[in-house]
Amino acid sequence: MDRRSPFAIMLKSRRHERRLSQLDLAMEAGISQRHLSFLESGRSKPGRDVAARLARALRLAPELANAFMAEAGFAPIFPARAITDAAMAPVRSAAAQVLQGHMPYPAVLVDAVGDVLDANVAFDAALSLFGDPAELWDRTHEGRQQNLYRLTLHPAGTAAALVNFGDVARATLQRMAREGQAGPRLAALIKEIVGWGTIDPAWASPGWGPSPAPIFAERYRIGHQMLSIFAVTTRLGTAMDAIAGGLRVESYFPADHRTQKVMERLER
Repeated sequence: MDRRSPFAIMLKSRRHERRLSQLDLAMEAGISQRHLSFLESGRSKPGRDVAARLARALRLAPELANAFMAEAGFAPIFPARAITDAAMAPVRSAAAQVLQGHMPYPAVLVDAVGDVLDANVAFDAALSLFGDPAELWDRTHEGRQQNLYRLTLHPAGTAAALVNFGDVARATLQRMAREGQAGPRLAALIKEIVGWGTIDPAWASPGWGPSPAPIFAERYRIGHQMLSIFAVTTRLGTAMDAIAGGLRVESYFPADHRTQKVMERLER
């Protein structure tokens, strides 16, 4: 049984993920290797300044940096404003322009864990291909916050029509596993998804298998139609806020002419 503090365990784990030696990290953070060794073994506790320097040296994303500081017993480094906060108005405006500018194709604004914050009209229209959108969300979420990962991978969601589900699920879990290193909320969602029993748990390991292609098509059979789409991610936030730092727009494009015509007809 590991008797080290959660901070000591987290520190060593993140250092390994960054593939840094103790000496490399110590030099980057401006502390001695001996001090770092004592921190990782739990023999010493960090001061706030040392913990903050280690978070910066490890290049932790804002949400994870805050969790790192919490494990060390200190207040967060980064604020975590809600998307509705007045200070976030410029970000909301930028997101709205990106969503509207992608018409007539679907686009959705999500946070670091994939929770849906906004979407354009074409996204809602595309969901209608799978039945009533409200019922689709209810089946997959049961009243919880709408989440793009859950919608895509849940057996009762769009996955039911996904012809290449294995390829998409594997690539999605690989992405989530890598980004799960940016915070505990996404790690918890990965655990939930794996618990459904429709996905190989090995897919959730960051180092499992070859890296997925940068762009690949999701192929859906809807009635007698085969539709293919691919997504491009646009990052919107800054590293100065734990929420804004994880905001992104997922913009969907038709992968063939048939899908293009269907999407354009839906928007009209």
